[in-house]
Amino acid sequence: MADIRDYLEWRGDLDFVASPMNEVDLAIISALVYLPFENIASHNLTGLTIAELDARFNADLKLVEVLDMQRSLNGFLAPLAATRRFGNGRLHRFSSITEDNEVDEKDEQFCAATFSFPAGDEEIVVVVAFRGTDSTMVGWRENFTMGYADTVPAQHDALDYLADALETFPRVYVCGHSKGGNLAMWSAAKVAPEAQERIISVLNFDGPGLNDVMLATPGWEAIRPRVRSLVPESSVIGMLLGTGEPREVVAAEGASFAQHDLFMWHVRRTAFERADSMTASSAIVDRGIDEYMASTTDEQRRDFVYGLFKLVNPGNAATTDELLPSLMKNLPARLRASARGKDEEGFTDGERAALKEFMGCLRRAGAAELGESLAEFAEEKISALFGRGDADKDAKDAKDAKDEAEA
Repeated sequence: MADIRDYLEWRGDLDFVASPMNEVDLAIISALVYLPFENIASHNLTGLTIAELDARFNADLKLVEVLDMQRSLNGFLAPLAATRRFGNGRLHRFSSITEDNEVDEKDEQFCAATFSFPAGDEEIVVVVAFRGTDSTMVGWRENFTMGYADTVPAQHDALDYLADALETFPRVYVCGHSKGGNLAMWSAAKVAPEAQERIISVLNFDGPGLNDVMLATPGWEAIRPRVRSLVPESSVIGMLLGTGEPREVVAAEGASFAQHDLFMWHVRRTAFERADSMTASSAIVDRGIDEYMASTTDEQRRDFVYGLFKLVNPGNAATTDELLPSLMKNLPARLRASARGKDEEGFTDGERAALKEFMGCLRRAGAAELGESLAEFAEEKISALFGRGDADKDAKDAKDAKDEAEA
């Protein structure tokens, strides 16, 4: 199936006058902001075009290739820069912050960039893109903190960044992938009303939603009609928290976390191909998370986050690049040891209880999903063997009785 690399071949020769900005373009820009522009920030060269950045700093804009999306991005900048559609786009203000403050729960991983693209007659199309969770454990801790804290530091920096962009440019698109999608939604909902009017649309690509407090604010109600959340069929990250609107389900290759990679999403012409529904595994995760969030306190969810990071990161790795090689090898044994109470990581009673309750929610969600699937399967088989069911028979009997009475 076609993906965003194929899209680049199809549409790369068209500028934004011939073919207006669309959801696939915004996904590409959401991926572009993952490139390590930090490596060239000391040159103070914002304002260069994407083609100029590729020509002068290609080697400095390479990611460590641990995930498939990182490998895909490393091979994507050069062809992107060679297109008429993206090559003349300019990188404007780039901002990146990483603060490891685990002790006082002020972890922060934040990154954003603004891109502008020529649109004819000296007009430009402007996109503010927020980076998702990067390879730092700081970023992942902050990501999970969203589950129990009203706000996280990156959200406040996202608000400041978007407000500044809206003072500079009259009309902007706002987007982000993964946590970047949450930052796009949160900042667009919190920005001042007069600035909010200049936001064209907000796209969240498989990112967490917002908590109930934010979903009840006037700012969210005002921006909600311009917000769209796209998730792949087997989404996990994108099912966290709420959006207030149905998520749009995209057909994708792979399964589970593999579909978080934007390069796995199917493209048809100028849009992502839609899927009929979420996969069963994603529905189980969604239902399990909903039950857990509804049945636990902020303190219990905090215990879950702290316990989870003790469970998956016993060596206190600083990045997922350090963590991933040993995680899948050691995690099953650690889960068994934790369940027997024989772990050596110093879990508190609250952390152990929170992890156990979360697994219970997932098991119950799986049983419910299986029960519903079996019920639907049985209903289809019974209908095929014996007709369409008692409801239709009752309706026919009632009609016959009515006809007899009238006769």
